[in-house]
Amino acid sequence: MRGFDILIQGGQSNGVGRGVGKLIWLTDDRLDRRIFQIGRFGDEDRQIIPAFPRLHFRLTKPEPFNNRHTYAFSLARLYAAEYLEEGRSVLIIPAAEVGSSSERWLGNLYEDMADRIRLALAQEGENRIIWYSEQQGEWDAEHTPKLNIAAGVARFKANKLAFLEKLRSDFGDIPAMLGGFVPAWAAKREWRRQTEAAIREVCASVPNCAYVPTEGLKGVPQMPVHFTSMGLEFLAKRHFAAFQSLRGYRSATPT
Repeated sequence: MRGFDILIQGGQSNGVGRGVGKLIWLTDDRLDRRIFQIGRFGDEDRQIIPAFPRLHFRLTKPEPFNNRHTYAFSLARLYAAEYLEEGRSVLIIPAAEVGSSSERWLGNLYEDMADRIRLALAQEGENRIIWYSEQQGEWDAEHTPKLNIAAGVARFKANKLAFLEKLRSDFGDIPAMLGGFVPAWAAKREWRRQTEAAIREVCASVPNCAYVPTEGLKGVPQMPVHFTSMGLEFLAKRHFAAFQSLRGYRSATPT
């Protein structure tokens, strides 16, 4: 049956992909005729267009002359190579926005994403949502009240739970993969560690939701909150392993 397997990419800067530095592709950076995205800029807004390493995220126009890329592209390639059925295509919904908070993901960012999900589902053929993947929480960590960390972390956790509940209420029991922070960056502040712990707790308490570990992955020296280009490539493999674990597939320990 023809149609799209829909992959939703949410979160903030590490979801958009800010990594720089040496990059050795673990998948393949060439265009894949089976993988598309919903465009966002100019005449391509809300159109089905080819996907490539620099996707059409909110407020972030593609930058073709540098090696910044999103892990969502490599993640889609992993899915297509392993599970895409003959005659079907992958459709990425790039919904992440740099510097976005969990509170905004209950408001305008959610509505923008949901509108594009509905657009994807309305395309010709049999269309189905495969997953929701995100890297989000760094903004909340840095804006946690330093004199009341517990209250800030509790609010973040409540927002994350409300977001997942709304997503499932609107679109069904979608597998969700939520990733952690750059380890060296998180380790330097208690409020970062506690915010990341809240992500793990959310994933442990919500069915069909997996925490994506980030141990061993490096940050960009100039801006250590962001994963390097190679870190994003490994992050794609870990999100994919998390998806496989949710769907009951046999999965090796993520690299």
